Amino acid sequence: MDLLSLLKKDHQEMQGILHQLISKPDPKREGLRDLQEALADLLVNHSKMEENYLYSRMRELEGCRELLKHSVAEHQEATQLLTQLQAQRIESHDWVDTCKKLLKALEMHMQVEETKLFPALQRNLNPAEISRIYQQMLQFREEHLLITPDIALSPD
Repeated sequence: MDLLSLLKKDHQEMQGILHQLISKPDPKREGLRDLQEALADLLVNHSKMEENYLYSRMRELEGCRELLKHSVAEHQEATQLLTQLQAQRIESHDWVDTCKKLLKALEMHMQVEETKLFPALQRNLNPAEISRIYQQMLQFREEHLLITPDIALSPD
């Protein structure tokens, strides 16, 4: 696995969790609190990881500041929606609507990251630097993220 694969895997995992939260047919919505907590853990720590290691380095690159400013604002929006979600009752329609809003916001953010930010990263950073950022993110995950059973500390 490499840096971009790791970030894309997180994106896919967050999407998958949100799809599960939205489509759960049980009217009592049992078991969803654990999924919601897994989403919160991944979303918050993924955002911190990107901002601390990737965005902080990319701010130095010409043409990336506005894109990163927008990305940080999207992280804040996702965190606000997550906070709103955690305050709502799982059985409510508002909760499902908030899940849908969060999914839409995350998908828009992921698309911009994967189509604009990731190519800028590949164009402007050398492989050794990308590998260093990847190792820092793996270390961060090891220390902070609770739901990473399939990501090892060392790269493949």
